[in-house]
Amino acid sequence: MYSRQAPYTADNNKVERLNSLLVDLVCKEGLLLRVVESSAFKAFVNELDPRYKVPTRQALSSTLIPMKYDAVKADLAEKMS
Repeated sequence: MYSRQAPYTADNNKVERLNSLLVDLVCKEGLLLRVVESSAFKAFVNELDPRYKVPTRQALSSTLIPMKYDAVKADLAEKMS
């Protein structure tokens, strides 16, 4: 049976978009990475979309932020050439 509570799969476009927005929020607002470990933040996100599982602080720092950095750097290099 279909459940609206089942988490999104990791390769879901919605997860990619939400992760990108989370990285933007953390970086542009200068938030501490540990915000994603906050029970209040998790409750807020869960209320907005219970299917989205917030990435860990480690995933932000080791994967998501470096990926965003590389993408922005490449875009900027392309625009400057």
